Amino acid sequence: MKKVICVFLIVSVAIVNIVFTVCNSNKIVNLVSLKSEAFANNDETSGGELGPLQKWACGVTEKVIIGHDDKGNPIFNVVVHDGEKGECAGRTGSCSPYPCTRLYW
Repeated sequence: MKKVICVFLIVSVAIVNIVFTVCNSNKIVNLVSLKSEAFANNDETSGGELGPLQKWACGVTEKVIIGHDDKGNPIFNVVVHDGEKGECAGRTGSCSPYPCTRLYW
């Protein structure tokens, strides 16, 4: 009789343990899915909740070939063009930041 009670107790504890493990793993899976969705939503809105967008002046450097030396190797000159950079400011609104981009006038 003692063996039956002991086996019953062990089986009961195992069943309870399995049930709690399954319930908790579902919560963990849901939490991971929620975090993945949050990252995806942040990518879709291109900056998330970081607006408004502010524009700043910047310079875009470009190497231009200005000639060739005696061996035929190109001689480069660095030219800086006007550019504009968009950065998010604050923590409210939506914003689509962009890196320094050349402005063509």
